[in-house]
Order: sequence, then structure tokens, then C-alpha cells
Amino acid sequence: MAIKEAEMFYKQAMSFLEQGKVDKSIEFFDSALEIDKEYVSAWNDKGVALMELGKYQDALNCFEHVVRLEPGDNMA
Repeated sequence: MAIKEAEMFYKQAMSFLEQGKVDKSIEFFDSALEIDKEYVSAWNDKGVALMELGKYQDALNCFEHVVRLEPGDNMA
């Protein structure tokens, strides 16, 4: 159940990101990550959103989470 809820927040975050509502998308990525701290896609896309806001250090922290969770993943 919790995984489905995290996925729901993630999908809403992506929708906001696509609409250019970057701050709102980050709120929803955070909600997804509160439920599932190992949600790789949420970490990655939150990093993308933060880059759009020019918050490069915060984005880097997100991408580092991706690398730690999935060392062989090429997303980050």
C-alpha cells in the first residue's frame, strides 16, 4: 500500500514538473520520498527539478542518493 502511495505522489510530481510548476513538483517528490526513501526515480527527478531552479548542490545530493542506491544505474 505504501509503495502505491509513493508512486501516486511521484506521478503527481512529474505532472507538476511537466507543467513547469517546479516548486510544487519538489513538494510531491519529497512526499514520495518520505514514504519510500529508496525510490530511485523520485531522487533522480527531484534532482532534475532542483537543477531547473539552479539549486545545483541540492541536485547533486539527490543524484548521489541515486548512485548509492543503484551503483550501476546510468540515470544519475
